[in-house]
Amino acid sequence: MRRTAMGVVASLLACLGTLGVASVAKAECPHFVIPPATDAARSAREVVVGRVIENVGAQLYDFRLQIDHVLRGPASVGDIRRFDSLYPGWPLLEASDGTKIAPCSPIPGWEGNVIALSLGALAPDGITRYNAASWISGDLPVNHDLPRTTLPEMVRLAGMPPADMALARAPVESLGPSLVGALLVCAFAILAVAALHGIRGAR
Repeated sequence: MRRTAMGVVASLLACLGTLGVASVAKAECPHFVIPPATDAARSAREVVVGRVIENVGAQLYDFRLQIDHVLRGPASVGDIRRFDSLYPGWPLLEASDGTKIAPCSPIPGWEGNVIALSLGALAPDGITRYNAASWISGDLPVNHDLPRTTLPEMVRLAGMPPADMALARAPVESLGPSLVGALLVCAFAILAVAALHGIRGAR
């Protein structure tokens, strides 16, 4: 009974320690990156260009975007979309312990910025969907390097066929293990049939 109680306490302490480490990592945000909308445009589900017309509560990561150009997706010109904590989700950073860390800071926007957004893009792993942004004009009130682009460049990229490497690799990765498994099953079946025929021949 005592050993069981000690085990429960140890498990609780381990859980609390994990939560504490996660909180510290989130507070420090060791992985702050904005993936460019130009790289994501070909595989994105939505590609829009708009102007930030308001920062809700003067917050950098909570803003309203008036859409001026719809290059892909269901949005309409003139729509006003609110983006509150729009996280990129890519690229992943490998920590010292081998775990993968997604960008821990949302995509920012400041009043007057003209931003191109590629939303729901397919990452190079062929599985992960992520968001990306590039600035056509404007800066942030904080010092940070921003991906830059132009409207003609975004129009050109959004009009191209989907990214071949990202889309073509997903089915290969997903079907690969199944194909290997099927081949193994077939091989065992063939061996079993051969063995059965061998036994019958011996009789």
